[in-house]
Amino acid sequence: GKAGEAPNWIEITHHDADSAPFVGQEYQIHFDDGSVVSGKLDDTGFAHHDSVPKQANYVDYTPRKPDPDKPGDPIDQLISAAQQKLG
Repeated sequence: GKAGEAPNWIEITHHDADSAPFVGQEYQIHFDDGSVVSGKLDDTGFAHHDSVPKQANYVDYTPRKPDPDKPGDPIDQLISAAQQKLG
């Protein structure tokens, strides 16, 4: 970057339908130039990256593994119910 030019940065947040943060959710941010920045969301479902390309394309969230301590995750139930409605 040029001298005095502010570095480009990006922030993402990810929450479920009940506004609960996806703690520790892994993600990859894909940019127009083909580069990828990856990481994990913090305990508020938030992440920040400095010195990234100007144009982000999309964010790919790694599917969450069900928590073995909580059978019948409501998120999974919502997804399967929605899929059944779609046929």
